[in-house]
Amino acid sequence: MSPQFVKWSQVSVTLDTNVYVSALNFGGRAARLLAMAENGAIIIDISDHIENELVRVLREDFKWEAYRITFHGGASEENDSARNSQRSG
Repeated sequence: MSPQFVKWSQVSVTLDTNVYVSALNFGGRAARLLAMAENGAIIIDISDHIENELVRVLREDFKWEAYRITFHGGASEENDSARNSQRSG
């Protein structure tokens, strides 16, 4: 009888804006989730709504400058028009 191997699939999660804010400003457990995604242990799905809310909160409540806010595989509010023009052009 040959051994059976369990194939693990990556878990896909959606995080609330508060988790991102906590991770980016304070570290801790929330930051570990982002590190897990960077290492490929999990996949983080983010909606345009959460992304836009995160940009707003970081800029308005935490006084982040626009240059500090970038997304892998996404875009901040400032890049939405560029992204839309590329699709239509």
